Amino acid sequence: MPESTLPRKRSLRPHCKTGKTLTCAVCGNPFYVPKCRLKRQGGRAPKYCSVSCRTVGQTNRVTHGQARRRSQKRVSKTYAAWLGMKSRVKSEGRHKRWYKDKNITIDPEWTVSFEAFFRDMGECTEGMTLDRLDGTKGYYKENCRWITQKEQNRNNPRNFLITLDGRTQCAGAWAEETGLNEGVIRKRIKGGWDSASALLTPKWTPRLYTVDGEMKTLREWATVFGKTISILKQRLKRGWRIEDALRQPIHTKFASFHHKKAA
Repeated sequence: MPESTLPRKRSLRPHCKTGKTLTCAVCGNPFYVPKCRLKRQGGRAPKYCSVSCRTVGQTNRVTHGQARRRSQKRVSKTYAAWLGMKSRVKSEGRHKRWYKDKNITIDPEWTVSFEAFFRDMGECTEGMTLDRLDGTKGYYKENCRWITQKEQNRNNPRNFLITLDGRTQCAGAWAEETGLNEGVIRKRIKGGWDSASALLTPKWTPRLYTVDGEMKTLREWATVFGKTISILKQRLKRGWRIEDALRQPIHTKFASFHHKKAA
């Protein structure tokens, strides 16, 4: 065969003459990968020696169907929970002090296999999140469960916990049970109230005043009679009857000022 018809050998650049010899995952044949190709792929070594082997490998690969594919917009909630679990435990950022520094670990089988995690925990339904029963222990089958986000927030050890009659709950749970505002409960406890008084004392309700057989709050009467709430409070504090406090005109020296304020 004439030399002109022979296929030309592709000359490698100097920085491409070093590389790795790998084994194809489908056919088992060794193939050479230049260093420049590894750099372009971020250091990830290819699994297949050719396009045909890659097609066969991807076709025969068994998947769980939970990860994102071209036909899906996002991963499933169960797969996202598994990824989030591993990300938090291995994090070197803001999650480190709550997980890595406290030696929170993951079941070794869960770490390497999503199928094992899915087998033990089952499908994550809508509105549920992955939670640990004991926040001081790691992620494994006996210590994990699916609960709502509201329940998980109340299972946080950083919550404001209050104990009454042997029951310990966060302030939000007590507020839902007693009908009090969560901020009111927190303020009472920080103000030195004991748990029983803070939780069992009913919330404050404005006092009602009766005038001509009609009951209204002081603020509502002030609006009806065109008075300021401060003037009415001062008069009642001095011992005035509510009818006199409402009907007695303001002193002429301060009338213009208080009428402007009321308006």
